[in-house]
Amino acid sequence: QPAQLPSSFICPLSRELFVDPVQTSDGQTYERCMIQTWLQRNNRSPLTNLPLDNQTLTPNVALRGAIEEWSGVQLQTSGFRQVPVAEVKLNTLPVFTLFAQASDSQREAAPSFATASESQKECAKMGRGQCKTVYRGWWDGRDVALLHLRSGTCDTEANIFSLLG
Repeated sequence: QPAQLPSSFICPLSRELFVDPVQTSDGQTYERCMIQTWLQRNNRSPLTNLPLDNQTLTPNVALRGAIEEWSGVQLQTSGFRQVPVAEVKLNTLPVFTLFAQASDSQREAAPSFATASESQKECAKMGRGQCKTVYRGWWDGRDVALLHLRSGTCDTEANIFSLLG
């Protein structure tokens, strides 16, 4: 059973575990990609609505370290692990085609994520968020979701999934 996620590890904008926490000029901390999006349209603090002195974002190194330390402990007990990207094949077949339904030739022809073209990745895409994209894939004879992070670390994302069950 994973430990309760500390509330200070949650971004007030995304309501998700911080991956790349940064501080604004007023000392508040947000997920980098979330506050960058906010600052494209606003020059005020999302929490206080007060004007920000500037739009400088400073990495919150202490918070990130605490999250990584906490996540590492959680990850050790969760059963999640990182897999080399070259070992994961993208499932570019029609949606809902599972590994067991694919022919041997389809499985062999499936591109690895590392070598896939953008159009192949688009076929396998399940969803996209501010900081990540999820693809359909196959690994070790089973269907998997491949999480591609555009910022942050896999450890913290895996911890979120282990907390979700």
